[in-house]
Amino acid sequence: MTTPAPSASPPPLTRPEPSLEFFGDGRGCNTLTGSFAVQDVTFTPTGDVQQLDATFVQHGQGADPALHGAIHIPNPPALSLGLAVAADGTADGRNGNAIIHGTVTCNDD
Repeated sequence: MTTPAPSASPPPLTRPEPSLEFFGDGRGCNTLTGSFAVQDVTFTPTGDVQQLDATFVQHGQGADPALHGAIHIPNPPALSLGLAVAADGTADGRNGNAIIHGTVTCNDD
């Protein structure tokens, strides 16, 4: 799946158009043009990005030289979390603190 955004501009605070901006080390562009294409994107059941593959081109200040690149983000699936709480906990009515006993497990299955 390739989703091109042939006329990406700097990201505004509120605008639904495609946007693109790379900056760092005290450098950036006041005006820019560019494009990006998403080759693959996968989301988790909760809507987080699990995997992203994209390419981009950014021109700053209307100049011909461009920043070209590719992004690959491989987020592994979340770890599974197990929780077993014992029935013999206590509660302190004076301060509302609860003391519970149990086991928390974390697996990468």
